[in-house]
Amino acid sequence: MDKHHYLAYGLVIGSDYPIDCLTECKEQNVDITIRRVNIRDQLANIKFTSDFANWQATENRFHLHVCGVADYLVSNGNEIQIEVSNSASDDDVNAFLISSAFAALLQQRHFLTLHASAVMTELGALLLVGRSGVGKSTTLSALTSKGYSMVTDDIAAVTLDENMNPTISPSYPVTKLKPDAIEKLGKSECQARRLRKNVEKYLLPVDNFHPQVAKVHKIFLLDIYEKSEISTEYMTYSDSFYWLSYFTFRKRFYTGMDLDSLHFKLLSTLIQSTDVVKITRSDAGCHLEDLVTTILGNTSLSSDVHPNTA
Repeated sequence: MDKHHYLAYGLVIGSDYPIDCLTECKEQNVDITIRRVNIRDQLANIKFTSDFANWQATENRFHLHVCGVADYLVSNGNEIQIEVSNSASDDDVNAFLISSAFAALLQQRHFLTLHASAVMTELGALLLVGRSGVGKSTTLSALTSKGYSMVTDDIAAVTLDENMNPTISPSYPVTKLKPDAIEKLGKSECQARRLRKNVEKYLLPVDNFHPQVAKVHKIFLLDIYEKSEISTEYMTYSDSFYWLSYFTFRKRFYTGMDLDSLHFKLLSTLIQSTDVVKITRSDAGCHLEDLVTTILGNTSLSSDVHPNTA
């Protein structure tokens, strides 16, 4: 029986235990169930066709093993079963649930999962793509401080609407930030909670959240290079495909679940429909405000105008 109900990625989730970072909702018909159960017998009866160091997969089945934390079995895009290790905390279990397990589930539901943050503007959603540590979540938080609404952080779930236009589904109103990023934003670690006990990353709640599916307007690829000025470059189709494929969140999961053709179709359609702009900056010489101004300037938005009063 579901004791807790949540919303994430446009889906209603029923869980038999609390998941603190997700948005609670009223009890209703669920799209996803999350259960803490013993899954060893099930795993023994599944013939996995892909087998890596800590995960296995086949069509519509994905198994993740995190030593000392839990085993996660993701099935048919509508179920996550978790067998928790004796020494694991809820924070440990949830950290891998909202990352790798959710990524596998979204892929089974035919979403493109990009390693990206996203913010909503009056023109549509802006996606901030790039490697870990490049400043996606920090830039997202800086944009929300100007009144733009957060759509997602860490995993951007993109799909196509009935007209084949790329859209993004909202995740949940929490960003993942390192201590130095929290300081840059003028906030305190006291306002956040640690993601995991021994991990220097914090979950910071966001008040300004966009809860509806949004059209993708533009994609910004954030990069760092040893130069003092900020540079921008509209990327070609081939370069866009290469880098967005590279920054697909848990890309190998698609291959493991025989979803490579889906990944190609979603990514190709997204790039054909959306401009991808590379922004290169110096980590030492670029102020966060300059980066935000560059992003908004390349979106024909003013950094001085609050979106809710424009």
